[in-house]
Amino acid sequence: MASLTALLVAALVLIGPRGSGPGRAGGGTPGPRGAPATATAVTVTWRAVRTIPAGFVGLSMELDGLTTAGGPIGPFDPVLAQLIRNLSPGARPVLRIGGDSTDWSWWPIRGVRPPPGLRYSLTPAWLREVRDLAQATDARLIVGINLQSGSRRVAGTEAREVVDGIGRRWILGLEPGNEPELYRTLPALTRSGTADNTGQRFAAFARTYSRVTGGLPAVALAGPSVGSDKWLPYLSRFLRAEPRVRLVTVHRYPLKHCGSGARNSVDGLLTGPASDGLARSLRASVKAAHTSGRALRVDEINSVSCGGEAGVSDTFASALWALNTLFAMARVGVDGVNVHTRPYSLSQLFSLSRSGSVWRAVVRPVYYGLLTFALAAPAGSRLLRVSQPGTRGLHVWATRTPAGVVHVVLINETLRRRTVDVRLPVPATMSRTVLQASSLGASGGVTFGGQSFSPVTTTGVLAGAQRVGTAGRVKGALRVPVPPASAVMVSGRA
Repeated sequence: MASLTALLVAALVLIGPRGSGPGRAGGGTPGPRGAPATATAVTVTWRAVRTIPAGFVGLSMELDGLTTAGGPIGPFDPVLAQLIRNLSPGARPVLRIGGDSTDWSWWPIRGVRPPPGLRYSLTPAWLREVRDLAQATDARLIVGINLQSGSRRVAGTEAREVVDGIGRRWILGLEPGNEPELYRTLPALTRSGTADNTGQRFAAFARTYSRVTGGLPAVALAGPSVGSDKWLPYLSRFLRAEPRVRLVTVHRYPLKHCGSGARNSVDGLLTGPASDGLARSLRASVKAAHTSGRALRVDEINSVSCGGEAGVSDTFASALWALNTLFAMARVGVDGVNVHTRPYSLSQLFSLSRSGSVWRAVVRPVYYGLLTFALAAPAGSRLLRVSQPGTRGLHVWATRTPAGVVHVVLINETLRRRTVDVRLPVPATMSRTVLQASSLGASGGVTFGGQSFSPVTTTGVLAGAQRVGTAGRVKGALRVPVPPASAVMVSGRA
């Protein structure tokens, strides 16, 4: 089996998608099979936009569904560990353990009645499972701590058990609460004027946060773990009041599916507001964090909120969305992204199962987008400046790794075959790797360089035959054919 590194510099896929998929706004329709496409010209310069931090791509997982897809705690899962390591080649991964279950969980205290809304009790076995996973992956952990109870004792007890049971060396930060703007049971917030009085509600949250976190162990904190655009303007005020918060955390979902009845679509996911616009919405927050000397992570993100939506979250379109969005987040200065995977949901990155001592995983399309980014932009890579083509549904990104390998990633969200002429002073030939499926709406059959995890993996490593070749130059430029509904990565040393 060839290694992923070899795949980066050797693979060439010569066959495009095997069929057509859902329509794309502005994408047009495919021309006749084999019809020539007009080349789009782009130029890549050595000027770096920014450097990719270590552990940029990570996962966000619920406390109550960490390793066994929501089942009982069991033997360690090496397949999950490998899937996590894949996304952080050559660096320590960042794993966030939180989400809704942050405020649904607690560490039981003798003689104390459980706060309202609790669904899950943490145990020594859970701590061992988390510690084993951290050790196997060398991960740095962001661990959620119950804040919604408003109890300093509840939060402090849980935090001390987490720090002592997992070990300080593995903990990047404790993250009190999850999306406090949605709290309805915390008296300090429910008494704070009307529902739309954002300033008063944020001030009530800040007071509760300061009081509760005063009882936590002396470790770094992550926060405020908010997803509301209305709360982000208060970020600077929050950071001035909370010097222990060393990592700023926010959440982003381009599409909403939380009981609204609204129907989302692939077309809606593959639009500027869902990727580039989502990243631009964080520019002010990134500036606030960096000005105060903190890093900012989007430590919860996926295509559609509240567990996803059929026909959108579980399709190949989500892989192209994820790939483009990660680059866009890096460009605006975000320091890391944790993609949320919830067991049994439509937006999960993979589903895990065990038969005896053998673990298995079914890897969903969106994971391939994360993997492609991780391979194109490992830790320390410089994101290079690219003259964008101005062609709707076509995105071009470029990186240069610390080892001197240049990757140019071209994402074609339309149903038209594209040809792109890339001007870049690199050797005459480069490898070409294609990320593709049968259609934008495909829920399986995804390949990267001809390899895949499907239908089931027991290793967490890409498998199957590679298709290799080269991409050459035409009139001084790399001429790169990009099949419909696909992404192509060309790679070579410079």
